[in-house]
Amino acid sequence: MTTHALVEQATGHWVYLAPLLSDPYTEAEYDVQVEALDEILDLVGEDESQPLASLASSFGGHGTK
Repeated sequence: MTTHALVEQATGHWVYLAPLLSDPYTEAEYDVQVEALDEILDLVGEDESQPLASLASSFGGHGTK
C-alpha cells in the first residue's frame, strides 16, 4: 500500500479513531477512553499478537489524568 493510499484510508477512519487516540479534554472524553481501553484489553487478553494489542499500547498516557 502506498503512503498516499494509507493516508486516504486513515482519513476515512479518523472520525472513529479520534475519540480513542486524542487527548481527552473533558471528563466525558476521559470516560470514553477508559471504557474503550477496558474493552480493548478484554478483547486482547494475554495475546500480544492480537491486532488490537498495539492499539491498547498506543493509549500510553491516555486514560490518566
